[in-house]
Amino acid sequence: MVNATRHDKNDIIQWSMYTSWSGVGIILCCLLLWSILKLNRRRATDVFMAAFCVACICSATVFGVECLINAIYGSANPTSCWTESLVYVTCVTTQFACVTCISVRSYMHVAYNRIITFRSAIYWISLIVVVCASVTYVASIHSSAKVMSQVYCFYNFDSDVVVYWFIPNWIATVFIMLFCYARIFFTSFHIMSRGNLN
Repeated sequence: MVNATRHDKNDIIQWSMYTSWSGVGIILCCLLLWSILKLNRRRATDVFMAAFCVACICSATVFGVECLINAIYGSANPTSCWTESLVYVTCVTTQFACVTCISVRSYMHVAYNRIITFRSAIYWISLIVVVCASVTYVASIHSSAKVMSQVYCFYNFDSDVVVYWFIPNWIATVFIMLFCYARIFFTSFHIMSRGNLN
C-alpha cells in the first residue's frame, strides 16, 4: 500500500535537485568501479568494493528515476514508489554487507594472517545479493511505502522491512565494524610495541 498525493512547484524543484544529485553519485561510483575493473590483479577487497559501487549505482538510479517521474507528473506513482523503496532497501543492505565484509577481511588479515580469496569473495557477494533481495521482498509484502518529506519514497518506519530487517542490519554493521577496526588497531599497536622492544 502506497500513499500518493499531489504536490506543488517547490516539491518539483526538490525532486529535480535530487535527480541531479543522483546523477552525480552515479557518475562518481562508475568512475570508482571502472578503476577497480582496470586493475590487473584484483583482491577480495576489490570485489567487495565493486559490489558496493554497483549497489550504490542501482539505488541512485532508481532514486533518480523515481524523482524524475515525480517531477514530471507532479505526484508519486504508487507502483514506482513501492519499487523504489524495495530496490533502495535491497541496495543499502547490500552496501551494509559489503563494508562489513571489508572490515572482516582486514581484521582476519591483520589478526590471524588469513586471506579471503578472490573466488570466495565472489561467492560471498552472490549470496549476499540473493539474501538481501529475498528478505527485503518478503518483508516488504506487508510493508507500506509513502513519500517521505514530499521528495522520495520509503517504507513507513514502523513497517516490517524497517523494524526487522533494515535497522538490525544497520546496527549489526556498525558493531561489527567497530569490533574489527578496534581489534586491528590494538593488534597493530601490540605488534609495533613488541617490535620496538626487540
